Amino acid sequence: MYYGILRTVENKVTLQDLPIEYCRTRFKDFNNLNILEFNLAYFLTIKDEKQREEVIRTFPTIIQKAWRKAGGRVYDEWVAITPNFGGVCFCFPHDQTPLLVASIPELKKLDNAVGREEKRDENELYKLLIQKMPIGSNGELVFQLDEVADIHASVAEMLKDTDTVDVLTTFGDTDL
Repeated sequence: MYYGILRTVENKVTLQDLPIEYCRTRFKDFNNLNILEFNLAYFLTIKDEKQREEVIRTFPTIIQKAWRKAGGRVYDEWVAITPNFGGVCFCFPHDQTPLLVASIPELKKLDNAVGREEKRDENELYKLLIQKMPIGSNGELVFQLDEVADIHASVAEMLKDTDTVDVLTTFGDTDL
C-alpha cells in the first residue's frame, strides 16, 4: 500500500508521504476510491514538543484540528481523509511484480529509436564538400599530385572550425 496526501505547494501539486504504520483504508467513497485513515498516535512518536508542533503544521487542517481537539491525548484515534481532502491510497498487487515492468522493453525500443533519430538529424546537418580535380582530354592529370594535396590541405584548413563540413578531393566522379 501507499498512503499520502495530495498537496498544493507554491502552485505545484505534490504528494506528502505518510508513514504506512499509521495509515489504513477500510472504506471507499462514492467514486470507489479508497478513503485514507490516519492515526494521530503518529505525533506521539515525536518526543520533542516544538518539533512535534512543526510537523503537525505540515499536515492538512483536518488533521491539525483533530489533534487540537484531542488535546494531545490520543492512543488510537483515526482521522478519515477522503480523496476530496487529498487523501491518497494506492493498492499494489500481491505478486510483488514491479509496476509498469512490462513497459521496460518498449522504453528500450523508444530509447533506441530516439538515438537513431538524433543520428539521422546529425547526418542531415553534415555536409561533404567534394572537389573534383580536372583531368585533361588525353586522360592526364591537370595538376600534379603534390599540387592536389596542397589544394586539399588549404580548403580543409579553411573549414577546420566547421564541424559539420568535411572535404573530399577526387579525380573521378563521386556520388552518394
